Amino acid sequence: MWNTDTMMCALFRTIAETGLAPDMGLPLDFVPVDYTAEAIVHIVTHQEPDGRVYHITNPHDARLPLLVERLVAMGYPVRTMPYDAWSGMLADLTAQLPDHPMAPYVAMFVEPAHDSDVTVKQMYTDGTFPTFGRHNTAAALADSGLVCPPVDAELLDTYLREFRRTGYLAPPPEKH
Repeated sequence: MWNTDTMMCALFRTIAETGLAPDMGLPLDFVPVDYTAEAIVHIVTHQEPDGRVYHITNPHDARLPLLVERLVAMGYPVRTMPYDAWSGMLADLTAQLPDHPMAPYVAMFVEPAHDSDVTVKQMYTDGTFPTFGRHNTAAALADSGLVCPPVDAELLDTYLREFRRTGYLAPPPEKH
């Protein structure tokens, strides 16, 4: 289950509907909620509260090209294009359709970050996006038996099938 009122869900839908994806290595660091809940419960019931930080991230994340691959495998005719052309398309799309799911997020893709020369897009690419240390989390969960499923084809297909089942994603166009 996903809260579909998020930027990532809107991005999934926009790529599927337009058939266009930005050619970028946007991280897909998805952590299923059941794993997150079990990890939190385990940590708070097995660790002394001493101020340590526990980043619950996926140790096996993926990048946006895998989402494109999975959409294509499901029959969506998606192709990548240079980021600047894609963000221009996104700005035009949301200007024409102000109720579009990506409308609240379009500024993140086209404007610089506050008090910075770096765009938000640049902040979310490999080499710029912060890496959160998982040492405390890994140590705290070592004896738990919990395993965070990797962001792979199987996980993305599960999410995409659920989006289709619920109607959040329309089925791919029929091939003629």
